[in-house]
Amino acid sequence: MRSYDATVKRLVLLVVIGAVASMLYLALTRSPADVARLETASESASTDAAGAELVTSEPLGARSERTDAVSDASQATANTELVIEVVDARTEQPIVGARVFVEREDVDEFERRAAEERYGFSGPLLAPVLGREFAADRDGRVRVPSPKCPVTIWASHEELHGEVDVSTGAANARVELVTLRGVTVAVVDRLGVPAANVNVALLGLVLGEWDVQADALTDEHGRVELYGLEEAAPEETAPLRIATPLVGCSPDFVEFTRANAPSEPVRLVIADTGVVDAVATDARGEPLSIAARMDLSVDERADSPMSFVVAVRDGQSACTRDGHARFERIGLGLSLRVDAYFEGLSFTERIVPGPRVADEVVRVAVPLAEAHPIIRAQLVATDGSAFANRRVRISGVNLEGQRQALFDECRTDAEGRLQLCKSLKWSFPERLLEVDVDVVEPGMRVARARTTWPPAREVRDIVPRQEHDFGALVCVTDPFFCSGRVVDASGAPVDGAEVGGRWRTASGDTAWAVTTLANSHGEFELGIPDEIGELEVTAISRNGREPAPFHPAARGVTGIVLVLPAERESGTLRGQFVWPEGLDSSDIQLALDPADGGRRRWANWDENESGPFEAFTGFVGRSSLVVLFQDEVVARVDGIEVRAGEITELAPIDLRERIHALRFEVVDERGAALGGGTVCELRGEEYVNHVTVASDGRAVLPSLGTTIDVVASAPGRSSRLFRGVASGAKLELGPGATAVIRAPSLGDAGAEFALAVELAYCDDDLALAFSDDLAVVFAEHDRVSVAAPGLGDYCVRSALLVHRTSGARFELEFAPTDQPIVTLVAAPAESSLSLPADALADALARATKQ
Repeated sequence: MRSYDATVKRLVLLVVIGAVASMLYLALTRSPADVARLETASESASTDAAGAELVTSEPLGARSERTDAVSDASQATANTELVIEVVDARTEQPIVGARVFVEREDVDEFERRAAEERYGFSGPLLAPVLGREFAADRDGRVRVPSPKCPVTIWASHEELHGEVDVSTGAANARVELVTLRGVTVAVVDRLGVPAANVNVALLGLVLGEWDVQADALTDEHGRVELYGLEEAAPEETAPLRIATPLVGCSPDFVEFTRANAPSEPVRLVIADTGVVDAVATDARGEPLSIAARMDLSVDERADSPMSFVVAVRDGQSACTRDGHARFERIGLGLSLRVDAYFEGLSFTERIVPGPRVADEVVRVAVPLAEAHPIIRAQLVATDGSAFANRRVRISGVNLEGQRQALFDECRTDAEGRLQLCKSLKWSFPERLLEVDVDVVEPGMRVARARTTWPPAREVRDIVPRQEHDFGALVCVTDPFFCSGRVVDASGAPVDGAEVGGRWRTASGDTAWAVTTLANSHGEFELGIPDEIGELEVTAISRNGREPAPFHPAARGVTGIVLVLPAERESGTLRGQFVWPEGLDSSDIQLALDPADGGRRRWANWDENESGPFEAFTGFVGRSSLVVLFQDEVVARVDGIEVRAGEITELAPIDLRERIHALRFEVVDERGAALGGGTVCELRGEEYVNHVTVASDGRAVLPSLGTTIDVVASAPGRSSRLFRGVASGAKLELGPGATAVIRAPSLGDAGAEFALAVELAYCDDDLALAFSDDLAVVFAEHDRVSVAAPGLGDYCVRSALLVHRTSGARFELEFAPTDQPIVTLVAAPAESSLSLPADALADALARATKQ
């Protein structure tokens, strides 16, 4: 069974792949650092993709486009046969008699997710469950009906395995098989009885820490196959471990390498276990019969002693059609997190004690926290025909005049309809001035409908929620983009290249529209703002090659070809930092200064708090490694020889001589420790770095200086500026200011609901800039007394209605332009808190209807 963390990683990966394949129309803004990176053609392209998460109304989500080759139904050819060719990836020779599994077209998303949670994500295990089996003929080929929807094809022969995704109406598919070695694991209980439904994991070392590489549940015979040794351990001598992460076992783990991988089943004996029975409920505790995913994981904050396997803090997920899941074989004495996931619904995570004695059943209800709105529309052409099975982008202009991507690309159904579920409040204000709905067709003009955001009305789906219905939208032709392909010097497509455009403004300055990523076929679409006529476009790739020459473009221009120069040779540096205490590795930058005097090249590197690092240079030759902290050089290693395709080992780099660990203690006027605040370093009047103060009042701040200026803060205390302090200083803070805040009236609902508000200091006084937010709860009275770091203006960061009995939460939703501000004055005078009347009324209406 795939762990919770691994499941989340795969879901994120699917979203990113979908974004690349669909060529997201990003908001036409970029940070100065990104613009500079395009202008200077630095070594690596960003893989960030703007836009919000797409959530559909189907159970467990509409099926992702699992292949970049998926095309619109309108582009599918009339192919009736799919020819599958199976070859050895090393020799490219056909494989006679290979087993070929073609995913069944009736597999729905629920069945696929359930299989992945049960068997992991390994093709050899999923293939017999989700596919129909065929045998390759003497030419290594299989002929099947051409698929009517995107499907996956798996193939295997002895230790060779491979898979490929094919699109609707595909005529040909080639599956290249590579060696994919596995390990068989047999799990029994203390009596020697085979133990079914035990989560077994293959773990590999990632920068010095054990990480789950593959996992699955044992079958009724207590057995499971774990594949992917090559991916888990790229080097033959790298250690691997087999363990049962959610329950102790004997031995704690079995360690081996690829070179001596066990040929016989690995035998593990598990300790006593119990059961966790989880059910999704509404806010009142009534069970919800929904097709959901239930997640269970070990609470990372728990301090209970753990064996190695449990210390991995793995998780487990289960797909359920009725909102109820049973997790078996869970170790005793654990603190557990239980959560539920369903498109359009958010649930409240529960932390519960797990089973304490063998076979104990722990039951936990996971209540609904929020039902997200539903968005509906039907897209039609000017002749009334539906835009069926088309890709769609939705963007809008908010009250501040900013254009935003409101959703990831989505698809219409056979009738041109869309139905989305999305939490709106963090993406954009509820009220928008205008919305653009764009029908996308690669390399051709698109159709657009421009409208306003529709008002909300309440509907009852699974639970009451808001609905925004655009109705029928007539989309007309509007070529607002240019498009083309990114290729290398040989003409082959370049996957994931980043494309950007530049143009001259009225003042003569250069402006950039940084845009999109090319898909696996090298195809891109670059959105062009309305005010721009002509521009130039270029592309950079992620592997350090030089950018493509600029190419002229304009709105509606298609067929642009951007040619990237040959790839640079690259090498890898491996070393070990010796850190000063308290240093955050994310504050460190690495660069290479070529020995021949060429320009400085920045290196991508994997951060690790324990010190080991690997840096990927995109450069070959003799150079010096430069280590920077706060933009200053803190270490330099000369005479490094970077070799193409090789790893250069470095001696340990000690940063303690240049970066000092300054220790401070934050106390009150009586010398008692004050925890939970911050200590911030100032350089002049600018913020440089900060650390959080531990519960014992102690803080370690890494700095380039030995005597520095700091600002110290603590909850409820008055922040203070200390100039010229050295390590070992005690930073004494006086009492905060006392203020009385009066809440707005909740009327009759005040007897059932409390009002919880989070306030953030919003004056420009630097001495208070790093104070904690104020959490104010009006539980029984309409006024409360609070200890604030200082008096002045505080903005309302969030406001919630909290049900006094069930704990259900209902957030007040207001636009940034409507964000209320309360001015705190010294007691006994009162400060009145005013909230937007419509936001408060809407939250009360939602709360009282649940």
